[in-house]
Amino acid sequence: MKVFGIGLNKTGTRTLYKAGKILGLKAQHWTPQNFTYYRNGKMEELFSVAEEYDLLCDWPWGLVVDDLVSKFGTDTKFVLTYRMTPEHWFRSIVRHARANDSKRAREVRKAIYGSADPASNKKQYIDFYRSHVDKTKRYFRNRSMEGQILEVSWDSGHGWLQLCPFLNCDVPKNNFPHENRS
Repeated sequence: MKVFGIGLNKTGTRTLYKAGKILGLKAQHWTPQNFTYYRNGKMEELFSVAEEYDLLCDWPWGLVVDDLVSKFGTDTKFVLTYRMTPEHWFRSIVRHARANDSKRAREVRKAIYGSADPASNKKQYIDFYRSHVDKTKRYFRNRSMEGQILEVSWDSGHGWLQLCPFLNCDVPKNNFPHENRS
């Protein structure tokens, strides 16, 4: 089974990663190398990384959904994580940017969102967030692939009862791992 977490950063991608690990999946979260492959158009290298894992989350996977479907087929599963509201997401990404303001982090934010500073570009960031969620849902709906995507909001109470049936696995005894809870 191949699963991609395709929500934007700060939507619960680390929670998905931790949940996947608990479920016994070989999982990978953000790595700078994956993002570099994406930025440089090195899709074969990116696909090689993906082939090594069951679950991959965070950048750049949500930006290359069509490529992933083409490469890994229609049996691939996708988890679109989102936040309770765009405002919740925005507050989280502002806090994250303040805590992670390295040159590399600013470059990644600028490459994705068009600006390195979310606090000064609220409309731009929220528009990107809304567009990503809407575009992703529409992508799967327009291709009659609704069974391949799970839409979850951990901060709205989703957890094992949504994730496990989608992945065809038993609900573990462990508590659901809400990571980086705001």
